[in-house]
Amino acid sequence: MDKQLYEFSYWLGLETEPEAEEQKLLALITKASGEVAEKVMPRKRRLAYPIEKQTMGSLGTIYFWLVPEMIPALKEEIRQLRTILRSILLRRKKNALEPVKERRGPGMRSDMNATADQEVSITAS
Repeated sequence: MDKQLYEFSYWLGLETEPEAEEQKLLALITKASGEVAEKVMPRKRRLAYPIEKQTMGSLGTIYFWLVPEMIPALKEEIRQLRTILRSILLRRKKNALEPVKERRGPGMRSDMNATADQEVSITAS
């Protein structure tokens, strides 16, 4: 069967070492016969709401190719890692990693972005 493109995004607690956890995830993907296409190093971010009493964490993303039959086994392996606060695994379109072209649809004007020297007046009635 053909390999599908997947996106795995995850939150780590600040007490963990992001590079080490990323290496564990990459090893699990490789062990499942996956091929890493692209990765976004975990960066420190503020959480929208507390998770396990933590308000800050590191957010990272890995894009990889894998046959769909291996996804349940990979999910189970990832679930065993207790350092991941939250995660999501999505199947992406094959062209998801291609650069997005600038689009101008109906109703969009080229002058939509106002510059700092344009004056806006507001009157109260």
